[in-house]
Amino acid sequence: MNYDDQVQQDTASQGEFQRVLMYAFGLRPAWREVFLLCDVQGFTIPEAAIILGLGPEMVASRLDQARRQMDARLQGLP
Repeated sequence: MNYDDQVQQDTASQGEFQRVLMYAFGLRPAWREVFLLCDVQGFTIPEAAIILGLGPEMVASRLDQARRQMDARLQGLP
């Protein structure tokens, strides 16, 4: 892969990431915060629970709901 191919791939990835974030900001706030912490920033469920002051079960439940909503929203992406 040459430099131009890499730039095009990186640009496409950035565009996809921006679309994901756009959809994430449409989530309910409680779901959005766990989605951003876990799926965007890479925190584990126990780490996110500590950050948010919630039980891990609550974080896992909210993350599941957020992922379901995101899946539904992302189905329509080109």
